[in-house]
Amino acid sequence: MPVSTYIKYGEVASGYDDSRCLEPAIGLALIEGLRCLRARSVLEIGAGTGNYTCALMAGGLSVIALDRSPAMVEIGASKTPAH
Repeated sequence: MPVSTYIKYGEVASGYDDSRCLEPAIGLALIEGLRCLRARSVLEIGAGTGNYTCALMAGGLSVIALDRSPAMVEIGASKTPAH
């Protein structure tokens, strides 16, 4: 019988940041790569609670953050002024 790997993000959103956080080297690599592309704005799909959204904005980028979980979006919105 197959094992379900589906995560109900609405149910785990409140504790999501306890186990998931920004990996600084990945954040820096994203910002550097976007700067090389001369990007000024980013559409972040699957933004979760906004950990990388915050880093991208701190790197001077304008960010539109999307996530399919309203609970994740709510938490992310409380952490960052991204759209």
